[in-house]
Order: sequence, then structure tokens, then C-alpha cells
Amino acid sequence: MVHGAVEIGYWRTTRACNLACKGLENAISKVYPNCEHRECMMHLILNFKKKFKGDILDNMWPAAWTYEVDKHDSLMAEIQAQSAEAIAYLNMHHNRVWTRSKFSAMTKVEYVSNNSAKVFNNWIKNVKQLALVELLDNLREMIMILFEKRRAVGEALLGYILPSVIKELNLKSKGLHYLEARASPNIAEISGNGWRHIVNLEKNECFCTRWQICGKPCTHALRFIFSKKAKLEDYVAECFSVARFQAAYAGVLMPIRGRSQWPKVNPGFDMISPKLTKSDGRPRTRRIKNYTEGGTGRRHKCKRCGAIGHLRKTCKEPKMESDADRDATPPPRKKVKG
Repeated sequence: MVHGAVEIGYWRTTRACNLACKGLENAISKVYPNCEHRECMMHLILNFKKKFKGDILDNMWPAAWTYEVDKHDSLMAEIQAQSAEAIAYLNMHHNRVWTRSKFSAMTKVEYVSNNSAKVFNNWIKNVKQLALVELLDNLREMIMILFEKRRAVGEALLGYILPSVIKELNLKSKGLHYLEARASPNIAEISGNGWRHIVNLEKNECFCTRWQICGKPCTHALRFIFSKKAKLEDYVAECFSVARFQAAYAGVLMPIRGRSQWPKVNPGFDMISPKLTKSDGRPRTRRIKNYTEGGTGRRHKCKRCGAIGHLRKTCKEPKMESDADRDATPPPRKKVKG
């Protein structure tokens, strides 16, 4: 999915995250050649597990989660020591951005997995089996209703920053047993058990880089902000403001009349419906889960076409035929004792 961060449609502040889909990856590179192209870590690790096993997997998720370049490089060095082939594989097949330490500070998005696509698919699960025209009409109506609900919520909000963001930061600020050493009213060292970070409130920066990437103060900055008794709203990025939320849902998606009431148009040619073959049994509405998501992990082989990944009753591929199959002598029937 493609996410506009600051100004929708402006490629310099656009982030694209694909689900390890080669066709989508190539399309995004052509349509958005200069945007930050990220890759979903969940799908990356599923592909990585097919080739590499053992302790090398323990460093992959921490390497993706860390915001610090030095820590990421240290974890990648451990992977290099365990298997040089793993680094070569990542450089060749997964050379997009998948670690937070390399995320741009302009987008203010820290997700390493594209869960938003799964949330959207779950939202439309009851309509996505419809024909194209009915599907688009249902999506239009669902989005229209959602915008009106969010618009009403936005009009009732007060303050500068969204209340949910303030509540989240207040919870994170509790129980922080960090040490503080101020160099100036807005610059300080925040240290803990074997680490130390420099926080600059004037520039909204912390050397852990989490503040710059997320747009919300990290725990080191929160320690400094609350010790100064400063106003928390002044240190949160504008994209989390109430005004931005209201602007996002200010537009109105206009209603339209029913399909039977649409004007009749003559395109000048006959529209012939495609030939469709319906498989036996009830159509599948849920995708086959990977074993890491609670699935069985079994690889199903279709008895109709011979391909792997689906069953005979849902097969839409051409039927497998060969001379060997046609000329084969059928097995003898078993004799029933009786």
C-alpha cells in the first residue's frame, strides 16, 4: 500500500510498502521512482526462513526494529559471521528498506510490517467476492459512511494534538528511571544502564533517532520534557494534530443513484461477458494461512492440474493431461471378501 505522509501526491514525502510482491514492486518503482520504497518485514522473514534456519533468525527482527544505525550494523555483522550467504541473499532479493534505522524522517511512519493492508482486507471481506461494479459501489458507500463518522469525531476534538497521542505519551512517561545531565535549557544527556543519548528539544531530536522517525517524543525526550515541566504538545509532529485529522476527513464523498437509474450509454460495440468456469464446492472466502499465523503449514497439491498451493475444488487452471495419463492401464479392482 502507498501512504502519503505530509502532502498527498507529493512523491518526496510518500512512502510505499509492498508485500514481497514482484509485480507490485516493479510497478511502484515506475509510478513512484523517487519515493521511499519499503518492504514488509513479515513477508521478508517468511521468505528468509525458507533458505536459512537456526540462530541466524534471532537477529533478523531486532535488526528491523532498531532505530539506531550502529546497532543495526552490529546485528548484521553477527548475521554475516554466521552466514555470508544470508547477507548476499538479502542484498540480491530484499534490497528495499526494511529496517527502521534507514527510514526517512520525513514520513513519520515507523511500521515494519504492512498490517494496514490486512486490516483493509478484513474490512472488505464481506464484499470483495462481488462483481467489479458492485464491489466498487459498496466500497464507495463504506468509505462515505466512514468519512462522515470520522468527520463527526474530528469536530468534537479539542486541543492541538490528538488526545489518543497525548494519552499514549503520558503512559510512556511513567516509571522512567533515567539519569539527566543538562548542558543547556534545551540540551541534555539522558543515560541509563550502559547507554547515553543526547536530547535536543530545540530541534526535536534524540540520538536514538526514534523521535525523528516517529514524530512523537521517545522516552529519553519524555524524561527531559517532563523534568522541565514543558508543554508536551509543543514537541509532537504536526501530522498528529487535530487540525490535520479534521483536514483528512473534510472532503465529502457524494452519494449516487442506484445502478438501475444510471443513464444508458451506447459504447458503439457489444460487450461480451468472459467465459467463466465455476469450480465444485463452496467458494473459498478465507486465504490459506501460513504456519507462522496458525496454519497447518501443509503444501496442498491439486489433483486436477498438478500445481501446489490449492485444492481440486477451487482449481481454476487447465486440467492436466498427458499421453501417459491417457494410456495408463487402470489399477485392478480390489476383490471384496464376502
